[in-house]
Amino acid sequence: MYEQTTELTGEFHVIPFDGRPLPARVQPVYEQLLQNVGGDPRDVLVIKRLPDGVPEFTAALRDRVGIQARPNVKSVARHASSVISEADPETTWLTYAQRIEFLAAVLNGYDWGEYFDKASDHDSFGSDVGQLLLNATWQGGFDIREEQDGYDELIAEIADVNEAFHEKMEARDLAEQAETVPQAVRALEDDDLYEQVVREFDAVLAIEFEEYSAVEREYLATLTDSVPLACVGEADASIDRVKKESGDVRDFASKMTVFDHTSTEASGTEVSI
Repeated sequence: MYEQTTELTGEFHVIPFDGRPLPARVQPVYEQLLQNVGGDPRDVLVIKRLPDGVPEFTAALRDRVGIQARPNVKSVARHASSVISEADPETTWLTYAQRIEFLAAVLNGYDWGEYFDKASDHDSFGSDVGQLLLNATWQGGFDIREEQDGYDELIAEIADVNEAFHEKMEARDLAEQAETVPQAVRALEDDDLYEQVVREFDAVLAIEFEEYSAVEREYLATLTDSVPLACVGEADASIDRVKKESGDVRDFASKMTVFDHTSTEASGTEVSI
């Protein structure tokens, strides 16, 4: 699992888990940011953790706020891919089918250790390894603990395969979608590229924050190093994230100003959610 190294700063609005539409629940924070930047929706980048329903969310938010221009809404992966395209316009993205074929070529004849050598006799081995590498790459890689043995030795072997796979892709100017966010984090380390990217907005609103993974939080922290950030996340609503890391969503906002709207005494802010 990816280890987040950059702390998030800014505001974190914790909202209760209820059935109201998401646009209605983030509207007050969005309107406050919109006012802060002068009223132009292009200047508030709204980053949605999940890509599903981005057009519908965008239209609903525009209607609720009552503006003519469309809010500037992108998913994490979509925005990260635009950063990579700025860094290297020649990058070729593998389709899922192409990834399967390319990985099969890498795995064919790979010098496995005893455990995986036996496992490779099973018909599903290639697809199982491929899915494991895909999930790990989306999360920013493997968590290898050198002081332990046993299972960690097996994880290290799988991590080596993943590294070899990506090295072969990089040598051919190829990239897979699962590598989008980790690669964008590295790309933003270039000061010139960073300045070019952040010229496009004056503030960032991150929604569905309860589901952001460590590498996605790292991306947010890196992206908003010089611009204001506001996050909105539901309390006790994480589903995907808690499969990989434990802890309340508030645990990942230790350097942020937290506004808890789950109680009737949400102090510290004039924004009412």
